[in-house]
Amino acid sequence: MTPIPPLDEEKDHTGEPPSSLSRRQFLRLLLPAGIMIGFGGSVYVLSRDQLFLRPPGALSEEHFLALCIKCRKCEEICPQTIIEAVKITENVAGLGTPELNFREGACDFCMKCVEVCPTGALEMMEVEQIKLGLAEVVPESCIAWDWGGCTLCADVCPYEAISLDEKKRPVVDPALCNGCGLCEYQCPGAALRSYRSTSGRGIIVVPLEQV
Repeated sequence: MTPIPPLDEEKDHTGEPPSSLSRRQFLRLLLPAGIMIGFGGSVYVLSRDQLFLRPPGALSEEHFLALCIKCRKCEEICPQTIIEAVKITENVAGLGTPELNFREGACDFCMKCVEVCPTGALEMMEVEQIKLGLAEVVPESCIAWDWGGCTLCADVCPYEAISLDEKKRPVVDPALCNGCGLCEYQCPGAALRSYRSTSGRGIIVVPLEQV
């Protein structure tokens, strides 16, 4: 019996290789799709464009990814426990690199994460020069936006970066906000309005490039 040739070597009736995908090409396409399906389609496969809130001292995303070795020393030493590793369901290219989670606390710029970074992915700098991100009001989740009465984010901001407009709604001053995350951490919207927003909070810190 004549053996069936491998898919890569199959030819059509003209004697020429078929125009369909080879086995190798097929597998290259199948692997990312398999990862997507395995995690409910929520993985950003090989995406390098997704933005994350990085710990203090991180410069450009390209510079950071080139130097970070995913040692997790910054995560282990953070006294506020707000540094966590990027999950595979968030991004494959950034998997294991540190990001800030202001649902757990806020950054006090102690710079301990920078001190333990072994590669220079986080660089020491003056605290006044650091901008982790920018606070952004989420109207559909902000209690003050349509219910009124909540001024907590403006009250707790240590940099006076949040004021209230004529309707007592929060307004962020980009020049004063350094993205410390205290407003997001303290926002009660997660408990009262979580069904209205994916973040659950009426104010969140976003990467500067996303603004």
